[in-house]
Amino acid sequence: MSSEAFADAVPLLRRAVGEFSSAERRTLGDRVMAGGRKAVTMPTGDWDEDRAERLAAHVRDLIGASA
Repeated sequence: MSSEAFADAVPLLRRAVGEFSSAERRTLGDRVMAGGRKAVTMPTGDWDEDRAERLAAHVRDLIGASA
């Protein structure tokens, strides 16, 4: 992904996770960095596993990380 395309995608990503709690954002970041492996931390409260994995996969695509 070009740097210009990445810069265009960042505002969309911010809006997508803007209302997540800090624990949810941290878990999402852990999942992105884990590259598809199970992350260690889990947020408390309601958590949509499918939604989180779809978003984590999208973020991995945006930053060029392999799953």
